[in-house]
Amino acid sequence: MISSVHLTNFKPFANQFLYFKPLTLLSGLNSTDKYSVLQALLLMRQSYQQGLLENQGLALNGELVSIGTTQDALFEGAKDDFISFEIVWQNDKQGIWNFSYDREKDVLNLASQPVTSDTYKLSLFNQKFHYLQAEHLDPRLFSQMSDFQLQQQQNNSIK
Repeated sequence: MISSVHLTNFKPFANQFLYFKPLTLLSGLNSTDKYSVLQALLLMRQSYQQGLLENQGLALNGELVSIGTTQDALFEGAKDDFISFEIVWQNDKQGIWNFSYDREKDVLNLASQPVTSDTYKLSLFNQKFHYLQAEHLDPRLFSQMSDFQLQQQQNNSIK
């Protein structure tokens, strides 16, 4: 289990420590960056799954999350051109990943020493990891329906 995360220069966070317990809830008003915390963890997992995290870097776009370019991931007021994630697990295992910033790319290059291979056997990277996602349903001004579906609906209502 992850016990803490330290995010540096990532999205809204200049320097943010987060501590986790067996049941941790992230709550708050809309647009208070709860999802950015989850995105950091998901970026790590998807980069590992893509075979990039161990020696190359952080994939900002993939199956779990899509951020855009490194410009979208870097904290707006960053004094240095790097993003850093530090994760500590309950068994005091720790991983620190520093990534260099290149404005237009969608993969951040690994700028720190690779972590030990044992780190990649821990919960975030192994088969015991589960991520449940709920889709936001926002108010819509129109119905997403193709022309064919609309014609079918009109034909059925005329009969």
